[in-house]
Amino acid sequence: MRKLLIISILLLTLSACKTTEPFVFSDAYFNYSIHSDFDLVIQDLPESIEVTSLKVNNVDLDLSNVIHDKNGLKLKSSYIKSLSVGEYLYNVITAQGSFVLNLNVIDTSRPYMISKSTIESDFTSNHTFTFELFGGEIKSVSGNNIKTSDYSISGNQLTIKKGFIENAYSNNESMESLILGYTLEVGTHTVIGYIFISKKINT
Repeated sequence: MRKLLIISILLLTLSACKTTEPFVFSDAYFNYSIHSDFDLVIQDLPESIEVTSLKVNNVDLDLSNVIHDKNGLKLKSSYIKSLSVGEYLYNVITAQGSFVLNLNVIDTSRPYMISKSTIESDFTSNHTFTFELFGGEIKSVSGNNIKTSDYSISGNQLTIKKGFIENAYSNNESMESLILGYTLEVGTHTVIGYIFISKKINT
């Protein structure tokens, strides 16, 4: 009995000594149409990290315009749709760090890419791009000999696999940017767009 008690105390002590990995903040860029109606997740921020200040173009923004729950930190759709078309720069400050958000408010009722179309890759992870499809679908992906096994489509998300990106650069060392095309369809409308993936240079 005493032995079990000692083991329990040791386990509790070890558990208390564990340090929680700090959250890594990352700057973000999103497109959002005034015809969309979803709350925009701007950071996968744990609920335990308090948001202390939010500024847009250096002006304080009331925190009632955001939702912070288990699904992350979100800008309310009603707030975004009240904005004029154009670009907005946000500084989000929390109890553990801060990040910058660039929001591009657009006016379109056709499918569009929500996430940034130009990214950098260090080949260590897959890259996922999110779309507003308005009930449509991601129809196709093309360019640089990409095959269906090099990417996956799940609902409104397109994921390009890291192995394909790395091989593309290995096969063409002088390439400055990997360019892929995509086609979105809804009803009789077709939208063609492009993704640009550059190689991240470690400094």
